[in-house]
Amino acid sequence: MVLVACSRGTGEQPGLPARLAAGGSDTLIINSAAPTGLGVRAFDAAGRVVAGAHIRYESADGAAVPVSSDGIATCDGGADHTVRARVENVSRSFVVRCRPIAALRISGPVQFVLGDSALAQPFELPLSAVGADRRAVTSIAGVVTIRDDSIASVRGSTVVPKVRGVTGVSALVGQYSAYTGVHIYERVDASTLDTLLRIDGFKRQLAVPVQLRPGEVWQHKLPRGDWMITTLSPSRRTPNGFRLRFGNAACEDRILNDPGRFICRSASGTVVFVERPRTGTDTSVAMTYLLVRTLYPPAPTTASVSR
Repeated sequence: MVLVACSRGTGEQPGLPARLAAGGSDTLIINSAAPTGLGVRAFDAAGRVVAGAHIRYESADGAAVPVSSDGIATCDGGADHTVRARVENVSRSFVVRCRPIAALRISGPVQFVLGDSALAQPFELPLSAVGADRRAVTSIAGVVTIRDDSIASVRGSTVVPKVRGVTGVSALVGQYSAYTGVHIYERVDASTLDTLLRIDGFKRQLAVPVQLRPGEVWQHKLPRGDWMITTLSPSRRTPNGFRLRFGNAACEDRILNDPGRFICRSASGTVVFVERPRTGTDTSVAMTYLLVRTLYPPAPTTASVSR
């Protein structure tokens, strides 16, 4: 879980410290092996930050803690410690969880389909971290930032889609950062692919539902140009067994380290084949989304239209 804390000033001078807080929690997660401030702040009775308050720290139970008297934690292991913060007549105890990480990763890109009741919902950023022993670290705290908040926003570590487009999202945890793309598609029917060139450049980001029985193949020809092409299961996380192949184009696989994602280039138009292999005696119909996104788009050949 990623925790993000913020405050808003009122412009008035604060009074005397009345309470101590750090992001609304009594538990402080430290993911850095480097010296790190605990981030505890003093607030007056009206909730205003008391800037420059001289907060001091000590062990709450007499045990040794990796926290200096001025609130700098130096974590070299995965232990928990209890410290007491004091300022004037105010004190509060905090649990300091030392969870230093050695690597941070976001499985991505994060993809949405506007017009699909499930795939248009806010989505928790798929963050993962490991420690120096290469074991997973599940308690993480940091900051998540979206590059273009007109396309998507973030609430803590949850990405909220707004409009069709492409942006990026980054996470900073301890000393490490990770980045991935946020791709927001719009659900359309296959006929829209015939008029892609009437849609402005980077708005050519569409999701076409394709339903097939085992052994069936669906095909369509895209306009000339460079395209990123992949599929997305309606359940997002569960593979659906569909495969892609292409004609009349030069295609590269494993784009963004994803074996089912391709970039295809064609001067006369890429032919896309979506196929569902036979598996046993299954004859049921299943659905996937074909996701097509333009790269380096040519200028529209006719007047652009908004969708």
